[in-house]
Amino acid sequence: MQLHRTVGILCIAAFIHAFVLILALSPFDLWPLAIFSCICVLYVEEKLRDLPLRNTFVLWLAFAIATSLVTFGWIIPTIYRFTGENVFIAFFLSLAYAVLFQTKFLMIFLALRFLPRRATQGLRGAWLIAGVFALSDALSPELFPWSWGNGLWGAPWLRQLAGLGSVYLLSFFVAFCGVLLYRIRLSEKTKELVAYKSVLKRERALFLFLFMCVGLGALLYYIPAKTDGNPVRVLITQTNIGIADKNKRVDKEFATRAINRLFNQSLEGIIQHGDVDLIVWPEAAMPFHSASQRASNAGIYSETFVAAAVYICRRSH
Repeated sequence: MQLHRTVGILCIAAFIHAFVLILALSPFDLWPLAIFSCICVLYVEEKLRDLPLRNTFVLWLAFAIATSLVTFGWIIPTIYRFTGENVFIAFFLSLAYAVLFQTKFLMIFLALRFLPRRATQGLRGAWLIAGVFALSDALSPELFPWSWGNGLWGAPWLRQLAGLGSVYLLSFFVAFCGVLLYRIRLSEKTKELVAYKSVLKRERALFLFLFMCVGLGALLYYIPAKTDGNPVRVLITQTNIGIADKNKRVDKEFATRAINRLFNQSLEGIIQHGDVDLIVWPEAAMPFHSASQRASNAGIYSETFVAAAVYICRRSH
């Protein structure tokens, strides 16, 4: 009974992780919660070390389902709509997605379970655990890639670290801060704030240094910057052509209507808002492939198409 209760509490922690992570990501961009989401994983991993191995797989499924259902819940209705299958089959496809593309949790749980406890202690242990998080992000197969490092995209001064080592460096940074914070916590026995000796000697100083860097970056970011010159004027055009079957993708008339709608809306934006410097057509604004060598595309992407794009470019100035 006690085992089932403990596993139940850990499953709740999996859903807390999912809710916290969605608030860390866009459009909420509450980036400190990305660190707290790693703490949730660390808490569950620590408890799992004292439980039978089978519970590791149970918690992996809990994290996988919670993350797919809560954090990236839009994927489930997308699977249902685009496959056109009934709810029963769509449910199993969503479950298969969660199992296949959320393996990073299993990697973390197994890696930290079999690593000697000594190896995960101290400052080197903090580096090691953070490396496990980053490596699991990099190795986990994903259909819609995400990582804990994506949670820092709400903090532009930290996001620039991705230029040095990609988003996985951000994951390493998030996990490392999470480890340091998790090690300074309330003792379960005394209910008093305690810290490990290694934290007192070296890790606390390093954590304070990181905190100062983050705080300085935030301060510099929010100080109003003096702008020189004219701002860049950007027009974004996004049409809604609805979901179409595969046959529509090579239907000349359907493609022509969709492309004309995109051009007309771009021209309408220029007329309404005046001159612009940049026109952006987001992903899926025009779901046809001009680079394809199929004969069906020859009638869609002709000289007229290029001329229309040039015309809109000239009208924008």
